[in-house]
Amino acid sequence: MAEPQFITDDILENKGFNSELLFEEGLKIIQQLTGGFWTDYNAHDPGITILEYLCDAIVELNSRADAAIEDHLYNKATDKKIFYESSEILSCNSLTISDYRKLILDELPEVKNVWFFPTDPLENSLNGLYKVYVDIHDELETEEVQQRITIQVKDIFCANRNICEDIDEVVIVDTLPIHIQGDIEVRRMDEVENILAHILFDLNEYFNPTVSFYSLKEMIEKGYSLDEIYNGPLLKHGFIRQEELIPKTERILISEVIKIIMQIDGVSSVKDLYLQIDGKTHDNQIEVGKTLIPVLVFDTNLEQGGNSINFYKGDVVYNSLDLMLTKRKYNELESAHKRVYRQNEEKVEVPEGRPLDIQSYSSLQYLFPEVYGIGVQGVPNGGGELRKAQAKQLKGFLLLFEQLLSNHLAQLAHVKDLFSTTNGIQQTYFHQNLDVVPDVEPLYRESEGDFIDNGVDGETKIPLNYKQGLPKLVQARDNFIDRRNRILDFLLAIHGEDYMRYATSQKNYYFRTKDYQSYLIKNKSRFFEHLVKMNQHRSKAYDYRKELIGTENVPGLETKINILLGFGFTPESKHHELPKKHPLLKPFDDRKLQLLDDTAPNRLKRQWTNETNIDQVGLNEAIIEENYDYIDTSDITLAEKTAEYRQQLLEKAVFMRTKIIDSTFLVYGLKLKNYQVGEHPINNEKYCTVFVKPDSPQPLLIGEYDNIEDATNNVQVVVDYLRNLNIQSEGFYLFEHILLRPDVEDKKFGIYLTDENGDNFLRSFERYEFKERITKVKELEPHLNVYEHYSVERRDDGDFEIHFHTADQGMQFVSLKTYESVQEIHEKMERVYKFLANKEDIRSYEEKIAFYIQNSDDDDLVPESFFAYQATLLLPSWTARFSDLEFRSMFRDTVNECKPANVKTQLMWLDIDKMKTYEALYYKWTDARRKDNNKAENDILNNQMTQLLLELASKKQV
Repeated sequence: MAEPQFITDDILENKGFNSELLFEEGLKIIQQLTGGFWTDYNAHDPGITILEYLCDAIVELNSRADAAIEDHLYNKATDKKIFYESSEILSCNSLTISDYRKLILDELPEVKNVWFFPTDPLENSLNGLYKVYVDIHDELETEEVQQRITIQVKDIFCANRNICEDIDEVVIVDTLPIHIQGDIEVRRMDEVENILAHILFDLNEYFNPTVSFYSLKEMIEKGYSLDEIYNGPLLKHGFIRQEELIPKTERILISEVIKIIMQIDGVSSVKDLYLQIDGKTHDNQIEVGKTLIPVLVFDTNLEQGGNSINFYKGDVVYNSLDLMLTKRKYNELESAHKRVYRQNEEKVEVPEGRPLDIQSYSSLQYLFPEVYGIGVQGVPNGGGELRKAQAKQLKGFLLLFEQLLSNHLAQLAHVKDLFSTTNGIQQTYFHQNLDVVPDVEPLYRESEGDFIDNGVDGETKIPLNYKQGLPKLVQARDNFIDRRNRILDFLLAIHGEDYMRYATSQKNYYFRTKDYQSYLIKNKSRFFEHLVKMNQHRSKAYDYRKELIGTENVPGLETKINILLGFGFTPESKHHELPKKHPLLKPFDDRKLQLLDDTAPNRLKRQWTNETNIDQVGLNEAIIEENYDYIDTSDITLAEKTAEYRQQLLEKAVFMRTKIIDSTFLVYGLKLKNYQVGEHPINNEKYCTVFVKPDSPQPLLIGEYDNIEDATNNVQVVVDYLRNLNIQSEGFYLFEHILLRPDVEDKKFGIYLTDENGDNFLRSFERYEFKERITKVKELEPHLNVYEHYSVERRDDGDFEIHFHTADQGMQFVSLKTYESVQEIHEKMERVYKFLANKEDIRSYEEKIAFYIQNSDDDDLVPESFFAYQATLLLPSWTARFSDLEFRSMFRDTVNECKPANVKTQLMWLDIDKMKTYEALYYKWTDARRKDNNKAENDILNNQMTQLLLELASKKQV
């Protein structure tokens, strides 16, 4: 019967820490290999002695490897930790209403409590807007403080808001004074002041509870796990329990008030309890609303503090209430529950680690008895030349083992480097020389110019010289790309990330295969370096109240996709830097280059054609085909050239001289195979470089050079230059439509009536303020079933349109579509009437109504759905990757995977002219939005941006 197979949780014995077990294993191997001619395996045998010392050395090495992981990763040279702390990796940007509340309570000590409510549809029907109600401590509530708090709340929200969300209004709430009256029986007469203080305090806490901060230790003691503690934004002053962020009190139930009083120690019963507001008595409930905070009145200058509470015990009524004592006890209760602000400096304890001397290696040969002659003293006196030669042979034999042991320690010492993403290492295998071995120098091979036969795998030349060959040998066996990728994959995997599912969509347009793999490693390291920022801010929007150009003030989604797909990162980009916000045409502007496409002026197109015409140097297609050669990478000698040399070659290129570059050349000029080099047909002392676009018979002249080396090297210089231009102009704009919304007081809100297909069909002539439109919608319904209110009208151009009006002509509607056929339009009007009047199919009134916004009579109508949870991503169409339809599809998939699920996105790929138009308007709009001091100007810019987005959306986008 087969034994069941399973994974055991028992800790298995590790033979690597037991020299006796290692010796037994080694002895078995020796017997298998040499049993036919070596029969003495006793302790006196030198071979057995060597085996014992090797086993002891292996145990020593394993003991060093068994040190705590924090010791292996310790690096005193940097404060950068390899693994992220729980506070970093578990926290995130504000995502919920509770998160917004926590941030404001953390940032503003003047705020006692704050509540966020989605804007009521009767006040603004756009989703994604919040009304913020703020309760300020009574002693601080002045007009100046209110204005400052209002601004600060908006600043905090804008710095942390989610994509497609915004503040509609900040409201400073007022207090609602409440008096209490009733009969309360107590157990002891000497505790009445204390009981009254508790009644006042407990009821005020019920009406508006105090939100407290807790330390990390307190949260752990209360049973919260780390993922619960760090759920949400990381605060400066501790942690707030979710249970304390209860909704705002909008209704007070008298039954709940009685229950709270009954729970106070010393209270026996409560009778005839009422609450009074402005002299009006309430015995059931009180509607408070959102703009008021109920507060129990207690004024020591008034009888019974302003309340009418009778305390008694049995038949005895308490008539000597000490109001000052009650006030003092109330203040004590309030002080004990007052919010405490403290710096949130506590962290989950993580072992610091200590430095280890791992790499230090001590030779095995020090362990051997002196009789072996391999120690510091060498062969004992009296040993002849033969004995010395034998000792050297033994030393050489042991060096094979010692090199492995020494390299093992070198590898172990660099574990911290392997797991670092910031040191830019270029190897994953490490070694060290055996200089610590006594008298080892004579055993080193020092020949110059000789190499191991066949190298490694017949490719890499390994010098026979020991100190030159050992690094080469280790390097030859180091599959750096594969091993570095696997290490980075591990680091990302323990944080729940898989970079390669994104990296495969980058599509390699800009590098040779090996260079591309190195580029991916660098980008993967950048991905890990910014992992916290990307994940914390994945739904974060940009702060429209702060500067934009030249900053990292960009949406979190934009940052994440830029890193994932390598937008804006050239091979020279530092791993810790993120691209600053800049116009996507800036790389060309900085170089004073004009990028041309089909929309460019004809004079610039002609200039490009003339300057790159091969006829001007006497070339033609036949000469190129017969005498010009393609570029071989082995002929490129740039590695040994200076930056000045590269720049000099670049300046001789046609596009650098004319400061004009064609977008087709920008894309296809990235491939070496599209270039050819040959002798100048007229001046045989010069050489020319030409570019031949695939499927194009007309070569372009790229430059003239003094020799074949310069001409060949120039091709690589041009390719590198074009690559950087492509990469630096890649990126996108994420525009949130909610930021274009009109004010509800503006007369910009119109009404649609839909047809039987659910499409918007009739629109109102007039536009209204938001609340006025609500009224009009209610008035409209009874008029829809009156046939006489529908008519067909002839337009000035001869077409027909459908009109609808109410009985008093107060509201008039016209069809969005016109018709040429009288029969067709009458049939359509009949169908629309039957649908709106419920003649055939009963539909709810709400299904027949839709809304639009129009800024002026000359502007397009904007469906109201345009503004709610919608964003447009605008990208350049001219780069090599972005012009590829397959990459565009992959980019769309990446956006859908990374974006918030509630946000609808639309992608637009803009040509050069449209991008110039958009960028000019966008940066003008962001500047005006940031200043926010001229409503008329902002309204004009909002309208222009809305109309531009609608115009671009009307064009077919791939």
